[in-house]
Amino acid sequence: MWVRLLDVSFNKRYVSVMYDVGEFLGGFMEMDDSDPLGWGENMRIKVLIDINKPLRRGLFLAMGNNQSRCIDIKYERLADFCFFCGRLDHTERECQQKEQAKDDEKKMVYQYGPWLRASPKKFRFDAGEKEFEKAWVESLRTSIITRKIPTYNDPNVIKLGQVGAARKLCFASPIKQGSEKGVGVKQSREAGIGRKGSGGLALLWKDSFDVEIKSFSMNHIDAWVRWPNIGRWKFTGIYGSSKEENKFKTGLLLDNLHNNHSGPWICGGDFNLMLTSNEKKGGREFNIVEAEILRNVVAVCEFEDIGYMGHDYTWTDNTGGEGNVQGRLDRFFANKEWCALFSRSFVSHLSKRKSDHLPLLFCISEGVGKPKKKKLNTKKHYKFEEMWLRDEMCGDIVANVWHYGGVICSKIAHTSINLSAWSHNKFGDFVKELKDCRACMECLMKEDQTDDTIAQMRALDDRMDK
Repeated sequence: MWVRLLDVSFNKRYVSVMYDVGEFLGGFMEMDDSDPLGWGENMRIKVLIDINKPLRRGLFLAMGNNQSRCIDIKYERLADFCFFCGRLDHTERECQQKEQAKDDEKKMVYQYGPWLRASPKKFRFDAGEKEFEKAWVESLRTSIITRKIPTYNDPNVIKLGQVGAARKLCFASPIKQGSEKGVGVKQSREAGIGRKGSGGLALLWKDSFDVEIKSFSMNHIDAWVRWPNIGRWKFTGIYGSSKEENKFKTGLLLDNLHNNHSGPWICGGDFNLMLTSNEKKGGREFNIVEAEILRNVVAVCEFEDIGYMGHDYTWTDNTGGEGNVQGRLDRFFANKEWCALFSRSFVSHLSKRKSDHLPLLFCISEGVGKPKKKKLNTKKHYKFEEMWLRDEMCGDIVANVWHYGGVICSKIAHTSINLSAWSHNKFGDFVKELKDCRACMECLMKEDQTDDTIAQMRALDDRMDK
């Protein structure tokens, strides 16, 4: 739902601040960029709204120096709602709270009303003028970023004590530099200050692919992929909230993405939700309420579970003994149209490495890019291994070969021969050893996660890092 924030200070009209506000209201989705300079009467952002909670009439925005400012909120295309309790799932005629609050001696007070509604924005602007304003704003940002900022190693600055102490005393925080992050909305009654904790998403692709990002947030990336000889289909990457009170936002987000889409669609990632009780092992009882969130998403979006090969659980809390908890939090869904195009696609749960989540490998039946040509020459080519640089002998071998002189081609050939022989004696067949470590890791994943098993898995991680 699009909301309008009235009378926002010009020094707070940044995407980072609007993101904090959107998360506070229920979940940020996007910001209206039709006014790049931010000179309009209000700021518009699209947010998720929980219909089971009262609408917010306003919020307090942190202004610095322990001061705040009240910002009024109006909602576009707001449906009928209760003027007494402010909820969207009923009107005042069906409001039970109103009936309970009735008192013949006191006058009924309505804290909500039609003044919360705002008519949908009508876009009347010149496209050329808008692009000019965007370019001007970008040039201003560039000039600020390129301005030289003194560092600790600058010979012209005064150093006060240790590096950490000097930075705290003399220099601005690198997080706040050129950003309004952290000076957003107050906590408690007001709102959260920036984003804290782990998590987030990144989508990478090769230049040979035609990918168009449609929308994104800290919890999703929505993109169109144009596939050769097939056409366009949609991919959505998901990172569901791990906090119990915010898990409903994952359902609202996917429901909203479904309403704005038609055609082949695949969706995958860390949902932080499970469908059935057999997808969880250990810990507290299976949460049926959280499961209903994901079940409703599957029903509304008409998803099918792609399935998987490998270990049954994609997450563990890495504790040993009876307290160990495992669950299938990561998965891929697709609708029937996508499955019809890529019917032989499959998901593999790979062996565990460091993280509490397993890596998932999703293989599309049509392949990726151009088909690979068969290798005619099976001779093993020489490759310089980065791990050699960790040993001082590597530098000595190269120096000794270069010391004997000769043409450059001869030096390179002798260097490769000597390094390969030294590596075989020093490290053995480390590729085979790495495969053996992965095989051991997969065996340990299938065993009961005792303290001893967890210790062996960590030892394997350390061994593969060497």
